[in-house]
Amino acid sequence: MKIIASKQTSHNSGFSLIEVLVVLMLFAISILGISKFQLASSFYQKQGQYQFAAQQALMNISTAIIRNHHALSSYQAANNNPNSTFINCSQQTCNDNQLAYHDLASVRAHIEKIPNVTLSITEQQDQVKITVFWQEKTPTSPLSECILPRDPGLHCSQLMLLMSD
Repeated sequence: MKIIASKQTSHNSGFSLIEVLVVLMLFAISILGISKFQLASSFYQKQGQYQFAAQQALMNISTAIIRNHHALSSYQAANNNPNSTFINCSQQTCNDNQLAYHDLASVRAHIEKIPNVTLSITEQQDQVKITVFWQEKTPTSPLSECILPRDPGLHCSQLMLLMSD
């Protein structure tokens, strides 16, 4: 009897199911990581926009107060009564009090995009403290202090003016 030895060769081509699943899992994890960076980037971009708007508001209102410092009490009164009517001083002549209401209304128009925003103007002796507070989430406490430590969701910008006659 003659025994013929046959040589079996196996040429497996392609990928096994486990290899494909491993590659898909690595791909999914990398996509999740990229999307996390994208979300963080958009969050910080929005924070930058809020910070910029707050800084612009501080500069605008401080310039207006310096220009119209005789009506400082009107700025405080207008700030405490945001729904009061005002005259458009860009189209007609206004007195100092009307100008204070006009200035605050225009500053409020710039910061209204900031969530839960509050503008504070306080006078302490010869200093005027102007603060813009905002909070992304619903406020749990009054927005009154711009000091550390504070709530993680609370953001603020503050400017101190030294007033002298």
